[in-house]
Amino acid sequence: MRILFSLDKFTTRDGGADRLARGAVRALCDTGHTVLVLEPGNASTERMEGSAVVRTAPMPAPGVIRDTDWLTLVQNEYWQKPVTEAIVAFRPDLILTQNMLAPSTIAAARACGVRSTILFHGHRCMSPTFFYREDALTAAEPSFF
Repeated sequence: MRILFSLDKFTTRDGGADRLARGAVRALCDTGHTVLVLEPGNASTERMEGSAVVRTAPMPAPGVIRDTDWLTLVQNEYWQKPVTEAIVAFRPDLILTQNMLAPSTIAAARACGVRSTILFHGHRCMSPTFFYREDALTAAEPSFF
């Protein structure tokens, strides 16, 4: 299966979502899938990470935008074009996405008629029992985990 993974950060940070994405890409490649990772960068580049191709597409710097919602809107408006170009060139069977660039990735996938899904990393906070017996506004980590 040919899989395109479009996300806002794959190699630039070392957070939980980034590690999850790198692990998912490794596992997909290890099971025989062809994977293209598309992430924003300062310039167009392409390199190999294991068996996966990691491609960056230029994304304008956010400048002085500090509001995450506004930044997400601006970046998604821009990102739909490079992800559509990657879909047309790579012809994936499935598109995976996560985080800030999910809206434009899903929109591009739908427009091109390709199946897509959002990869969730932090799902515990959506669980009704996540903050059981805890103050949700101040709890760093529930005590029963």
